[in-house]
Parts: sequence; structure tokens; C-alpha cells
Amino acid sequence: MGSGPRARGDTGAPSPRIPGIALAAAAIGVIGAMPSVLLALLVLGLEGSQAVTSGVSWTWLLLIAPLVQLFAAFWLLARRGWLPMALAWLPIALFTGAAAVTGAESAGGVAALALLQLVLPVLAAVLASTRRVRRWTAG
Repeated sequence: MGSGPRARGDTGAPSPRIPGIALAAAAIGVIGAMPSVLLALLVLGLEGSQAVTSGVSWTWLLLIAPLVQLFAAFWLLARRGWLPMALAWLPIALFTGAAAVTGAESAGGVAALALLQLVLPVLAAVLASTRRVRRWTAG
């Protein structure tokens, strides 16, 4: 057995078929964005008429983090690039960090629950950063 590209399974040109790792990264990214979407919509719903009377509401910014994650998942599936998926967990981390700090001030168990929101987006980022997915999006 040699140690060349054929021995490692590299055939040179990437396959046009989507790798299972890329599909898993996109699916996990979409599923991982759902808790953030639900939480953002819950906060927007609870704010209710207060947003209407006070003008511009900062809570609309909460929707940015999951929308970035969803955009990155579809960008990966469209074979446009892997980097948005690898970086999409950062806005969710900021959102989760703010929720953890706010929750830690009011109730003790909220911080640990908020950190669970990071598990799936970070896993999606790790899967999207693999060599096989990078090679597939480059080809």
C-alpha cells in the first residue's frame, strides 16, 4: 500500500454529490437555530405593545443570530462556501452569552440552559470545517 493520494482515497476532483458531513452540518445548523428563533419570538411576543409605544425595539436584533445560522446552512447546501457555516455560531454565542448573564442575575439554572443553545451550532461549525466539506465547496 502506498501513501499517495489514491491510497488515502483522494481522487483529485471532488464529487458533485453533497457529502454526508455537509448535509449533516446544514441539518444540525438549521435545527440548532430553532431554539434561538423560538426564544427571540417569545421575547418579541412578550414585549408586545411596549415595542409599538417606545418606537424602535432592540429585541428585533435577537432574530439576527438565528437568521445568520439559517442563511449559512443554506449557503453551504448551495455549495457557495463553508466559512459562513463555520462562523455562524458567533452571533448565537453573543445572544446566548447575553441570555446567560441576564439569566444568572435572575435565576441560577438559566445560565446552564442557555449554554445548551451553543451545542448544535458549534457542532455544525465543526462539521462544516472538515477537509471533505471544504474541498467539496471549493470544487
